[in-house]
Amino acid sequence: MYALDLYVVTATEIMHYLPQGHRAETRASADLRPKLKSLALGQASVGAAPALLVVAYDPSRLAARYGARANPYASYEVGHAAQNMLLQATALGLVAVPVAAVDGAPAAQALGLPAGQTVIYLIPVGFPA
Repeated sequence: MYALDLYVVTATEIMHYLPQGHRAETRASADLRPKLKSLALGQASVGAAPALLVVAYDPSRLAARYGARANPYASYEVGHAAQNMLLQATALGLVAVPVAAVDGAPAAQALGLPAGQTVIYLIPVGFPA
């Protein structure tokens, strides 16, 4: 079991990535980029990017296996996954930037995430200018 979940926010929908089957499910039809921008200290890229990757985690998913080390291990998992997303965006000729200055619990609430999840990173992805 993974500690993290990935969501994609666009101008028209919010999707949840499902690793089983490598697919995404639409969770809502709304543009939450402006709300998430306000929760990320007003960073312009969060509101303007065509796609906003939202990395959320729930360290309790690892608690049974790792006990007190669940929280740092979940944080490592999130960091490694975010790095891979950034590298892949670059490989595709896109630009992306990790935004960790986000108010995680209110962002999770705005996105309607399950209890226990909090937003760790917002990763705006777009085309080079």
